[in-house]
Amino acid sequence: MRRISILAALLGFALATGLIGWFGLDQVLGATLRIGWKGLGLLCLLQVPIFLLLGRAWRQMLPGNVSFWLPVWCRMVRDAASTCLPFSQIGGLVLGARAATLWGLRWPVAAASTIVDVTCEFLAQLIFALLGLTILLASTSSGTLLVPAVAGVVVAGLAGWGAVWVQRHGVGPMMRALAAKVAAPALGDGLDCLEMELTQLSANLPALLRGIGWHFLAWMGSGVATWLTAHLLGVQLPFIDALAVEGMMHGLVAGAFMVPGLLGVQEAAYVALGSVFGVPPDIAIGISLVRRARDLLVGVPILLGWQVTEARALQR
Repeated sequence: MRRISILAALLGFALATGLIGWFGLDQVLGATLRIGWKGLGLLCLLQVPIFLLLGRAWRQMLPGNVSFWLPVWCRMVRDAASTCLPFSQIGGLVLGARAATLWGLRWPVAAASTIVDVTCEFLAQLIFALLGLTILLASTSSGTLLVPAVAGVVVAGLAGWGAVWVQRHGVGPMMRALAAKVAAPALGDGLDCLEMELTQLSANLPALLRGIGWHFLAWMGSGVATWLTAHLLGVQLPFIDALAVEGMMHGLVAGAFMVPGLLGVQEAAYVALGSVFGVPPDIAIGISLVRRARDLLVGVPILLGWQVTEARALQR
């Protein structure tokens, strides 16, 4: 798994470098630097309400006595690890759940709530991608991008269905088989607790629907960030088109979850979708690079805070 992530990262880096070289380094850097520190700071501030929405979504899967700020913080750690560290998105999920256990949450609850929260987020992402596809269908009749866009949404839909099915039917045996190889002696009865937590959470339809709803609002917030970034870079991209670009971007890259930080894949998706809505390639790559700069400015302090928490836990 680690070798696959490293190979994917190298291929993604090569793709990103190739795109920047093809469209011109000077043009791409000029478009990216045009936003300025004030604009970048504004985008960082916009990430705060998005984190609150994401934490609220995860909160639906946790016991009632858990503080609202715990899932907010742990979600921040999850995203920071996924975007700033050389991990796949799976590594970010593990660190987010680990952060929850450091603040007193039992590991079966942390793991089960993470799994179900990710499923809710994925289903909300699918709805958001369908919204983007609808806007895309109304904007163009070209099959060049429509075919991979539709294929991406279909694959995402099948993956979402598979995730729900596995949680309801196959998680217990899968977890036991994995634990038998790596950690069964240390986990003890924890696997039974994990299976029970997953069963209870998967059966709580109101909580699942609330989680999907909060995640959808967070995805809409990411569309606002794309719209604002485009305007700060001098492109008057209509808000509805920005939603389409963001929604379809995530639909197109849904299968690239093993690529750390979606390196290269994200840039290629922005260029392809930007061409449909009249966004120049250098600006499209600039939007992606500004997004990465924002992720670093927000994520690095979060990871430093997480490291402090880890150090204190090791000293106990």
